[in-house]
Amino acid sequence: MIIHLEADWDEAILERFALVIAQQSQHFALQLTWILQGAIEDYQPETVEGKPNPSYNRLFYHRCITLLSNIERCVVYGSPRSIELQRMFEKGDISRAEYEEMKLEDRLNNAKQITTHGADFRKHLV
Repeated sequence: MIIHLEADWDEAILERFALVIAQQSQHFALQLTWILQGAIEDYQPETVEGKPNPSYNRLFYHRCITLLSNIERCVVYGSPRSIELQRMFEKGDISRAEYEEMKLEDRLNNAKQITTHGADFRKHLV
């Protein structure tokens, strides 16, 4: 899963992909949210009894929180230009193909902006 990656390449690539899909499918966003909630419970510093969690992993815990926060931002706020693009399509200013292409570009841009602003969570782990 995305949170367990230990590769040196840009981990935001898969996160951006997940955010683009979450903007398009609330079903996917909800399922990923449940998976992340479970992982947060697995990797949190303390158990529900207040004892130290033996499976605590600081990196995975912070990745889960960051990704969950970003998914919530994508779903709640959506893509910035979606309403404007819908209006342009309804007025006939753009074709369906142009509408779909612009909508996808908008989702990709939104995902990139969200991951760029929240990408430096590792510096907080030091």
